[in-house]
Amino acid sequence: MCGGLLLLTSFIAALAAFIHQLIILAGVIFGGWIAVQVFSPRGHSSGNTFHIRKATFKRNKFG
Repeated sequence: MCGGLLLLTSFIAALAAFIHQLIILAGVIFGGWIAVQVFSPRGHSSGNTFHIRKATFKRNKFG
């Protein structure tokens, strides 16, 4: 009887620790999402778009 009670107590403690870690993970993910929303530049769609113009270099040719 006592062994089964100890096993049940250990299971409940492990389950509580697992749920606690899931709550912390959800908070970290949600906090990261909020940080991305706050610090992203305004007026741009999601994703990174870079406009790079080609630079042309002319060599000096002598005679």
